[in-house]
Amino acid sequence: MPHDADWTYSLSFPPTDPWYELKAVESYRRVHEWLQLAFARAGVSTELSPCCRKEAPGQCFIGAEQFDLLWQGRKIAGAAQRRTKSGLLIQGSIQPPPAVTRSEFESRFCEVARTEWGIEWRTYQADVTVADRVVELDRTKYSLAEYNGRR
Repeated sequence: MPHDADWTYSLSFPPTDPWYELKAVESYRRVHEWLQLAFARAGVSTELSPCCRKEAPGQCFIGAEQFDLLWQGRKIAGAAQRRTKSGLLIQGSIQPPPAVTRSEFESRFCEVARTEWGIEWRTYQADVTVADRVVELDRTKYSLAEYNGRR
């Protein structure tokens, strides 16, 4: 499944955050409810998948897991999560419906976090060392065919 037009996001929660204490299924459900509310505020009606729907290998937007986000019966959002002693990481992908722009969705996504959980957003400014490392990793690893061909 090509992900060229996807909107992606990463959320990280330290061990001191209440999200860290949630069971995996609960944090998965909650993040998709967050997306659902953001889309609703942008005027797009979605629903959470009630159960699983098998997918073909490499076709992650054909099937659906419980609590994936659906639009008109089609999966538009799914995620993966990893919890370690350092925190919880949730990374997701959205294949947006045509009825909403990315800027509108991002605005509503941030608005939901503010109103539901009191989150204050701050712009991250990477220092020169981090920015240089990103460029270097892209050049020497992530843009190479042999790296991407293994996936």
